[in-house]
Amino acid sequence: MKLSGKRVMVVGLGRSGVAAARLLAARGAQPVLVERNLAVDRAKLPPAQVHVGADDPAWLAGVDLIVTSPGVPRDATLLSEAVARRIPVIAEVELAAQFLSAPIAAITGTNGKSTVRALLAGMLKAAGMSVFVGGSLGAPLIDAVDRVLDALVVEVSSFQLEWIEHFRPKVGDSS
Repeated sequence: MKLSGKRVMVVGLGRSGVAAARLLAARGAQPVLVERNLAVDRAKLPPAQVHVGADDPAWLAGVDLIVTSPGVPRDATLLSEAVARRIPVIAEVELAAQFLSAPIAAITGTNGKSTVRALLAGMLKAAGMSVFVGGSLGAPLIDAVDRVLDALVVEVSSFQLEWIEHFRPKVGDSS
């Protein structure tokens, strides 16, 4: 995925949104960061245009791509308007997957995701593998980018799966 020079909006500046913003800046994108919560810790953010408060569709001007955080509802104003304007919207896991080469095991479902994730990661580590463990709880998948790993074991929420196109785990489990 070529990001250099693109204006990429990150909606939601929780753990995964901040990590996505850092990756985008490191890859030469021009981040536009959006957070509804007025208490944004700007010290954690890369240099970027930052919008705080109620969504304003005017912020979409010139945006090439939107990366959404897991907690942002699908019908949020900016996401709905982006879809109407045909601006691509992807999840943080979709962005991360573009830069990962190790096999991904994704755990989804209603119950038992964290337990299955912990058990699988424990087995792979016991086999001597270098494993990233994270996802919707814990470290965001994007934190694994540029690390040398044998496998990634991630818990993926239904919210994250709403905005994927190319994210294809090697193994998937719906507990």
